[in-house]
Parts: sequence; structure tokens; C-alpha cells
Amino acid sequence: MAQTYDAMLDDFELVCETIEDNFEKAVVENEFPYKDGAMLDDLGLKATKIRLRCYFYGDTYSTYKDFVEYIKENTSFTLTHPDYGDMTGDVESLTVRHDDRNQTAEIDFTFVQELTSDIGNTYEPEVQNDTENSFLNGIQEQIDSFSSDIGSAISSASFIAQANTFVTGLQATMADIANPANSLVAAIDFTTDLPSQVMGAVTQCVERYARAYDAISDAPAQFLTSVQNSLLKLNSAVNSFSDSGWSSAAAKQIQVAIGMRLGLEAAYLYKDDQTLREQNTSMENAQAFDVQGNYIAPQATADVMTVNDLENTLALVRTNIQAAVNVARDIQSLKDIALTLLIYVEQIKIQREKIIQVRLDNTMPLHLVCLRYNLPYAYAERLYKINNPKNPSYMSGLVNVYVR
Repeated sequence: MAQTYDAMLDDFELVCETIEDNFEKAVVENEFPYKDGAMLDDLGLKATKIRLRCYFYGDTYSTYKDFVEYIKENTSFTLTHPDYGDMTGDVESLTVRHDDRNQTAEIDFTFVQELTSDIGNTYEPEVQNDTENSFLNGIQEQIDSFSSDIGSAISSASFIAQANTFVTGLQATMADIANPANSLVAAIDFTTDLPSQVMGAVTQCVERYARAYDAISDAPAQFLTSVQNSLLKLNSAVNSFSDSGWSSAAAKQIQVAIGMRLGLEAAYLYKDDQTLREQNTSMENAQAFDVQGNYIAPQATADVMTVNDLENTLALVRTNIQAAVNVARDIQSLKDIALTLLIYVEQIKIQREKIIQVRLDNTMPLHLVCLRYNLPYAYAERLYKINNPKNPSYMSGLVNVYVR
């Protein structure tokens, strides 16, 4: 028996010896034609693996079966090692050798250490689903808030008449734009009580304002700005079909509806943008030549939002949501939408390339600009779109490039 030491695996006290420690790095080798060697990219350590041999004999022999069963039934363990301290991980393999006549057992096992550093919040692009859920909750919160604001006045004949005038006025606003049959609002079942009918009219009217600008939805910042400017005029239009008794309560709910609508539209834009980006990445990673050496012309990539676009659209939406929160702090869904969009943009910004300006000392083609600033040649299409040069073969002066 080699030199042994005491260790523990959870509550099991072990007499062990180390057979092998495995420390392997994740190194990417980037090789280039007609260049000797490779450019290395160190991506850190792979999982640390330790092969141990533990002994069960004498009084501890009878416990080796319990140890094996414990390993088989569980998935996460803490190994207390005299050199490495406490390590959390799992047992990858287990080999048992035992001799009942000599009352001895040897167990070899490979312990794989779990991740030792925080990888951060790997937020998946579920911004649309999260925002839609908050939007639906917000509609109900608006109904409850409106009911509280109007109180007992709901039972008066004059008040009901004003409600009918208000709803009719909203239904006639932007009437030439149809509410989509497959939209989220169309799926909401507004009941027949007065608060629900009023909120239904408000929500559908605000949706029609947004749909009026679908033609420019390919330009996210312009789209949201146009929708915002148009919706903000709706508050002033309320006075034309509402008396002073309705003005404050109606303006409050319209302000909330505007904030929630802009948040929902931003979520749709972010989701579509992420889909386009994934398509672009797939095309950029496609092979340039087939197996016979024939050139495969790349497909045109779509325009995606830059970091500035993300920040500007987020600022616009959150400014309107803040205005709504100022008048209706009881609507929690407004805050939920604002937080969802903020977290999404912050996480996506980590993945997005930033654009900087560089000055070229000499005239060079666009593909050489990519090579000079450590960008894949497939980025030439992106650089062309953000620079719009007269001739991409003669780039000079100030040039916009991505920093990765």
C-alpha cells in the first residue's frame, strides 16, 4: 500500500491515496494558411478530475457496500482533500475490488470538480414571454385601480353616461386601424362590468396607435419614437369626449396604458432582433467553399440593433414607464416590465459588439480592415453597412469597426 492520507466524502471517513490528478486547459488553436504554428486562445481550465483509491479493511470493511450504494444513489458530493480542501462535484466512475477472505476492499473512483467561478446570469432571450405576462397582469391591475378611483360614483346614472361617452370616443379614435385578431389584447376577455369595458377600450385604442406605425418597425428607435409621440397626444384628446370629472381618472389609466404598450412593443422588437442576430451568426459561420473547392456566395445579413440602439430604445421606454409610475405607483406590472427590459438589455449588451472609430493610416480594402482589427472576414458585410463607403476596396480615414 502506498502512502495514504485521511479524507472525507460527505460523511464517509476514507483512507485514501491519490492515483492521478488531471488538470486540463481549454485551448483553442487558430491556424492560418502559410503560417507556421497557431494563434492560441486560452479559455481557462476544464473540469478538474482526481482519481482516488480508498481502502476498507478491519472494522471499516463492512461499510464499503454502504459507500458504493451512497455513490450510486446521489449526484453531488463534497470531497475534503488534505491538499485541495473542500471540493464540490460528482463521482464519474467507480471500480470496486474486494476480498471477503481477507476482509479488505479497494475502491477506485474519479471525482470531477464542479464549476468554481460564477458564470453570471446567462439570461435567455425570454423577454417577450416575461413582458407579455406582466402586461396581462397589468391590465387586471388597471381595472382594480380604476374601480378604486371612481368608487361609489359608478352607480350614478350621469357617471354611467359619461362612461359610455368615453368608451365610444375611444372606439372611434383611430378607427381606420383594425386591432389584429391574433394579438395579445385580442386574447383578453374583458367582462361586461364598467371598469373592464373602459380598460378594454383604452387598451385597444392604444394598440391601434401602435399598429399604425408597423411600416417602420424595421427601424426600432424611429418606430418607438413615433408610437410614443402619437400616443402622448391621446391624453389631450380625452378632454374632447370627457368632462372634468373623468379627466384625471381617465388620464391616469391612459398614461399607464401608454407605458405598458411601449414596454410590450420594445419586447417584441428585442425578440425579433435577437432572432435576426442568431441568423446572421449562422450565416457568418457558414463555409465559404464546398468540398470541391467551389466558392459559396454568402447570403445578405440583416441589420441588427447596436449597443446604442439598445440603450436609446430602453431609455425611451423606461422614461414613459417612469411617467406612468409617477401617477400610478400601485401598478406593480409597470415596474416588472421596466425591470425585465433592463435586465435583458444589460445581458444582451455583453454579447453585442461595440462600435468604435479608428483612423486608417493607409488606404486598404474592407476585408483587410477586418484582418487588421482581429475581426472575421465575414464581418466585412457588417462593416460595409455601418460605414456605407463609396468603394469598399479603398477604405481610408475614419472607419467604424466593431470591438469584440
